[in-house]
Formats: sequence, structure tokens, C-alpha cells
Amino acid sequence: MNHAAIRTALDTKLAALGAITVAWPGVPFTPPASGVWYKPAILPGGVDVAGGVGGSVHQNGDFQVSVFAPAGTGTTALHAAADALVAHFDRVLLASGFLHCGVPEIGPLLQEADWLQLPVTVPYTVL
Repeated sequence: MNHAAIRTALDTKLAALGAITVAWPGVPFTPPASGVWYKPAILPGGVDVAGGVGGSVHQNGDFQVSVFAPAGTGTTALHAAADALVAHFDRVLLASGFLHCGVPEIGPLLQEADWLQLPVTVPYTVL
């Protein structure tokens, strides 16, 4: 499975969440004045060969979706959006079963002057 197919499968799954705005890579984006938004990124990882020489190749990586909210709005909506991501991607199979998502993890809260960020990391393996 090539990188474009991996991105399409993961982005399609993210888009299925619906109600929250997404800052898609390579597309101009203006953050909303209120509410939360997602910003996805694919972090390709290593390749494993299962079964030794001649075995099947497994591509690994992380689909990191950062959840953002304006500073000063609290963290309730931020955590609810992160929890929705975890539930949506938890151990699902995509791309006709060739892309396996592992157990997502919510990272530490990051705070800047204008926004809050909560990263959610979804490990994946392409079988």
C-alpha cells in the first residue's frame, strides 16, 4: 500500500467524524473563532518483515491528529474531541482490512498564547 492510499484511508475515516472542522494538509485554513478543530499528520515509521527472508512486509507509522481550541476556552471540549478520536480509531481495520489502527493515545496538553493543543496519536500497521 503506498503513502497516498494510507493517507486516503486515514483521512476518510477522520472525515467520517463529521461535526468538527479539519485543517487538512496543503489546504488554506483559518481557525474558527470558537470551538475545536483537528489538524492531521501522517508520521511514517519503519518497515518490518514478518517471517524472515521472503516474509510479508509491514509498514508502520502514526496518524497524529492534534485537537486545537482557542486559549481561554477551557479544556472540556478539547478533551471531548480527543476522546471522540480515540473511540473512532480504536483498533479499526481500514482499506479492506489491510490497514490496522492500534490503540490511540492522548498526549500532554500544550498551551500557547492563542491556542491549546492536545495531540492524539493513532499507531497504524499496513499488513
